[in-house]
Amino acid sequence: MGEFVTVPAIETENEDAVSAATGRFFESCSWPARPVGNAEPVTEDDVLFFPPLNGWTVILWPAYFTELAAVESISRDLGVLVSTVRIHDGDYWCHSLLRNGSTLDRFASVPDYFTDDSGEIARLKAAYAGRPAIVAEAAGRTPDQVAPYFVPVATQEMGKAFDDDEFGLDDPWVFTDFWRRPAPARGRVAGQGAGWGRPAVGPRCGRRVPGCWTFPND
Repeated sequence: MGEFVTVPAIETENEDAVSAATGRFFESCSWPARPVGNAEPVTEDDVLFFPPLNGWTVILWPAYFTELAAVESISRDLGVLVSTVRIHDGDYWCHSLLRNGSTLDRFASVPDYFTDDSGEIARLKAAYAGRPAIVAEAAGRTPDQVAPYFVPVATQEMGKAFDDDEFGLDDPWVFTDFWRRPAPARGRVAGQGAGWGRPAVGPRCGRRVPGCWTFPND
């Protein structure tokens, strides 16, 4: 089995606000989540936070949690822009961009992953083609910084979107290269990367903040 990863980048450095908005979503849906403290060991059921970078806070959901409604709720609750990425079974990645709870754009590297129906394939390819100009305008970039990443994955090995990227376009972790593309309109933070930042996403890299959440495993 490949990797299942879901990570939203939320345009705020207020981790407490993100955690509180997450808790309000769980409460509204009667999800069995509870707040945890730093003294408890980190488990695969935790919602982990990454240190804010360039005005963005990234959180890592448990591997089994792919609820887009949570990101919609957080974005609407805080009135912010959110870039959320999901890797499915290590095979493909998809991206959604939201503002104030509304979806601005969607992209999937393998939009026809779950179907062989020609009509459905055509619909999904159109729905998840990604619109670089929309993403660029919302994130303060230029379309040419976004468009090279929004390409469907081919069966053969693919190259990189940019020479200085770490991952090829056929590797779903290329989203980390996509996230770190410079954002000239927003400027850079001294000593850090640009754009959304580039957290080393993984259960050992995230951390808890006061009021973090976990799901019971019983």
